[in-house]
Amino acid sequence: MIQSKKYRKNVALIAYRGIEFILVNLEVWPKDYWKFPQGGIIKGETEEAAVFREFKEELGSDKIKITSKSNIKRKYKWDKPKVIDGIEYVGQDQTFFIVEYLGSKNELQPQQGEIRQFCFAKKQDLEKLIKREELDFEDYWQTIERVLNEGPR
Repeated sequence: MIQSKKYRKNVALIAYRGIEFILVNLEVWPKDYWKFPQGGIIKGETEEAAVFREFKEELGSDKIKITSKSNIKRKYKWDKPKVIDGIEYVGQDQTFFIVEYLGSKNELQPQQGEIRQFCFAKKQDLEKLIKREELDFEDYWQTIERVLNEGPR
């Protein structure tokens, strides 16, 4: 039986190394669209475990440290519902984590079939890379700004 009108629990990773942030470009997007790594939480998994799993799945490394969990959340709808593990979801309910990447740049490997490429960006460049009016990101950039301004990372 399929349940409906549910929001999938999701973690978003504001990942950084030094003074640069790590962004990913999905294979289904144009090459100049970027976001922070993120992904759904598997049933029975903690948010923290999902952070480590998602970074490993998307970028091929587990050399990360969670530095903080944001108090800011973001809930958004998809264009159309998606069925995942027999449950119909209408969107995602995101929790943000600030994550320090402890490895070197050349150790990262984008996940084949999902992540086309990744980049390192300075804070002042994030808005021009992330903010896209033509995508239905609703308040993604505004949420990222609020998380970044919450306090020291």
